Amino acid sequence: FSKNDVEELFIFDTLVTGAIPSTLGNLENLEGLGLYANGLSSSIPTELGNLAKLHVLYLDENDLTGDIPASLGQLKVLSDFRLRKNVKLDSFIPTEIGNMVGLEHLYLDNASLKGAIPSEIGNLSNLKQVHLYKNKLTSTIPSELEQLDDLELLYLDTNDLTGSIPSSFGALVNLSAFYLFRNKLTGIIPSELGNLVHLEYIRLNENSLTGSVPTE
Repeated sequence: FSKNDVEELFIFDTLVTGAIPSTLGNLENLEGLGLYANGLSSSIPTELGNLAKLHVLYLDENDLTGDIPASLGQLKVLSDFRLRKNVKLDSFIPTEIGNMVGLEHLYLDNASLKGAIPSEIGNLSNLKQVHLYKNKLTSTIPSELEQLDDLELLYLDTNDLTGSIPSSFGALVNLSAFYLFRNKLTGIIPSELGNLVHLEYIRLNENSLTGSVPTE
């Protein structure tokens, strides 16, 4: 078969080791790439940003190193991106992630990510799930996340986030789970959280917040 024939490539739970080949970026018709639950230990090839038709990218549960390439921001039809459980990454979240406008599910938890949560994530209007827990994120929580009207799950717990909870988060009316525990947040718990009529799970403990969780 030729490179133009390959639409899906899934090699998972096989303990494959070594590098992710940069030549995967030549598979121009690839729609699904899953290399999860292996022993891959390279950096993430920038060439993966060439896969313009990619809908799912699963690189989770490996030993990947280095940075998340900014070139992945070119993946505009990607709907599911998973890098979770790559504890050797030690990367910032690139601001270019805000260009992945088709994204619905973002799993970047437990990946030793550092620095700020990019405000550009607020551009991803199709997002339903954001998993950023168990990292080393140190910023305030961007108020731009209020723009994510379809958001159902927001997990930001177990980081070093500072500042207060944006009162504008009361606009996230489809939110069913909101976890902020084990951070360094301060201030009053906003009463606007009482507007979250679909909220089933909320955890704000192990911060320096005052007040109580509002009810409807």
